[in-house]
Amino acid sequence: MRRLAKEFVKNYSSKKRAELYLWHRGQQGIDSAPVTDRHFEYAFMVEQIAKFNIKNKRVLDIGSSGSVLPLIFSNLGNSVTCIDVIPWPISAKGVEVLVRDILVNPLPGGNFDVVTCLSTIEHVGLGRYGDSLDREGDIKAIKILRSALKPKGLLLLTTAFGRPAVVFPKHRIYDRGRFRLLTKGFRVIEERFFGPMDSLMVYKPCSEKQTYQIDPRKGYAII
Repeated sequence: MRRLAKEFVKNYSSKKRAELYLWHRGQQGIDSAPVTDRHFEYAFMVEQIAKFNIKNKRVLDIGSSGSVLPLIFSNLGNSVTCIDVIPWPISAKGVEVLVRDILVNPLPGGNFDVVTCLSTIEHVGLGRYGDSLDREGDIKAIKILRSALKPKGLLLLTTAFGRPAVVFPKHRIYDRGRFRLLTKGFRVIEERFFGPMDSLMVYKPCSEKQTYQIDPRKGYAII
């Protein structure tokens, strides 16, 4: 293998001899790459950003650590406040990171044009990430997010959906009733469903009815 690999570093750099390292990945192959909930969630968010022309706005992003959304927003001229209980040392123009539990230390109200919450609300109050335990933490958190919005502000939300369940301390799964309670006080403009209908490794668009076919012990759809 090393002899073969050496052929790939010949004349690789015009300035100096390139270094060669061998990576041993074992014998496992890859049949196909997974199609996860994140693929559809990010696509949905980008579509809404374009649809509502979210530029030069004040944006609050909840559960930001590791997300690409803050950079997408900041590159469009938005001022982005990121909140997570997990520290995130990102540095970018227009991006501010606050490490806090919003149930314990909520933000002042009425300051933001847009609030984004991508697959985060289902975790709030379960303690998985070091946040405070609260059985109604998700309902309390969504009220805090609503109060953070300016009048006629926009909430972009994705969360787990299907047969109602609490997979403690990992996440909640919402059915129509619990989701209606979660979004009380909001006017729902648009909703879509995506789920692992044929394989847990492959999400695709589905109907609300189909989401209830998924065993909560194995996975969930998203709304």
